[in-house]
Amino acid sequence: MSMMTLDIYNNLKQTPLHLAVITGQTEIVGKLVSAGASSNVPDRNGHTPCHLACQRSYVNCLEKLVMESKEVNLELKNYNGFTPLHEAVLASCTRSVKCLVENGANINSKDGKSGRTPLHHAVETENTDIIAELLKYGANPSEPSFSGNTPIQIASGRGMQTIRQILENTAKGITVEDKQMCSKQPQPDMLTSGYENFPDLVEGVFSFTNALN
Repeated sequence: MSMMTLDIYNNLKQTPLHLAVITGQTEIVGKLVSAGASSNVPDRNGHTPCHLACQRSYVNCLEKLVMESKEVNLELKNYNGFTPLHEAVLASCTRSVKCLVENGANINSKDGKSGRTPLHHAVETENTDIIAELLKYGANPSEPSFSGNTPIQIASGRGMQTIRQILENTAKGITVEDKQMCSKQPQPDMLTSGYENFPDLVEGVFSFTNALN
C-alpha cells in the first residue's frame, strides 16, 4: 500500500482528481484530496485541478481543493501562463475569485506571457463585477504588464471612462464610500441676489447716494 499513488495518469495525462473536477463530482474530489491526491499535478495542457475548476466555475470543487489540500499551490501557471486566479477572472466567476484570494492567491500575479494581472484581464473584458471584486481585495490598478501598460491605461485607451475613473480613484486611495461622503457634506450658503437679507448694506447705499446728490 505504501507504493500506491492516486496520481496515476491516463493517456491524456489526467489523474483521477483531474477527472473528478472535470465531471463536477465534488464529493469524489474531497475524498481524493483527503486520501492524498495532489492538487498540483498538471495535465497535458499544464492545468492543475484548480485551473480546471476555475475554468468551469465549479466553485464547490475549487473549495474542496484549496481548503482540504494542505499543499495546494495557487501560483502554478498552465501552458498559457495563467494561474487559477487568471482563469477565474476569464470565466467571470466572482465566487472563484473570492475563494482563491481568501485562501492566499496573489491578487497581482502576472501571467507568464504578457505580464498582465487578473485586473488587466478583467478590464479588457469590461467585467465590472470582477473588477470590483479584485479592487476590494487590493488589486493594483497601476501595476504594469511586461509592455508597461497598466489597467488604468488600458481603460483610458479603450474609452472606458467609468472604469477608468474607478481605477484612478482606487489608485489615489479614494473609495466609493469616500465619494458618497464628500457629496453629503454641507455646502456653504450662496449669497442671495436680493438685498432684503442685508438691511445695513441697503441703508448704507442710500446714504451714500444722497450724499452725492
